[in-house]
Amino acid sequence: MHYTTSGISKVLTRCSNFRMIAAVYIIVIIITMQPHSSGAQTINKNLNIYIGYSSVSINGDSLFRSGSFVTPAFYPHLQSTGGFFMKGSWNVHDFVSVGADFSWHAFSDWKSSFSNLYNKMELNAFNFSPFIELRTPQTYQGLLNRICLFAGFGPVIGISDFKLAKTPWSVDYHHDYSNELTLKDKGRFLQYGYKYTLGGQWNLSRSAGVFASFSGFSNRVETFAFPDEKYRGSEVTLGVYLRFMSKKRFYR
Repeated sequence: MHYTTSGISKVLTRCSNFRMIAAVYIIVIIITMQPHSSGAQTINKNLNIYIGYSSVSINGDSLFRSGSFVTPAFYPHLQSTGGFFMKGSWNVHDFVSVGADFSWHAFSDWKSSFSNLYNKMELNAFNFSPFIELRTPQTYQGLLNRICLFAGFGPVIGISDFKLAKTPWSVDYHHDYSNELTLKDKGRFLQYGYKYTLGGQWNLSRSAGVFASFSGFSNRVETFAFPDEKYRGSEVTLGVYLRFMSKKRFYR
């Protein structure tokens, strides 16, 4: 059986991503079990953990223009993708929370009718966002005993790893120095910006439930690999949440 170098690389990359997700789930399980074994004296009713699936769509002009120079924009041609989302929040008041979220999304389908410059490109984006959140308080009875609405805002910082199927361009200064300036076929770059989130959760019990949220974001990037200096888009997330409680029944 013959294995290509690219095939082995893809297998190793997938294994690495699987180990990362598995490690996150193990940490969540350990944190979940800890308050039950210790009585949750320090975090009772304050700590919430959200885990879910999210889909990202990137908006913007499909072409990048600078004077007479026109080239396909990079980010708007990335197709919608699914990924992993995790959020932790701490209730500092009945209607105010602070926390941070982490997301990982893998893009692998760049398409443009204008050019095939970045075809078969792979991109893994990792984002971290601390936030402050306003939420409706839980009541002893009625609708707000079951439903909670929230709105949050915060900065975003992250990294993206990209891999191209081929080197898209090179510049030859002289025939004796061919390909002196060449874009590498893989690399990493920094991205930063802000994100706002609107959402709601349905309390199946006082300690667990399901949630859905919509986020809008705008990020700047620091790389010469692509013409875009910034991009914006939206993210839709669905998942479950755990609220650490020593007493898990609803208020009566």
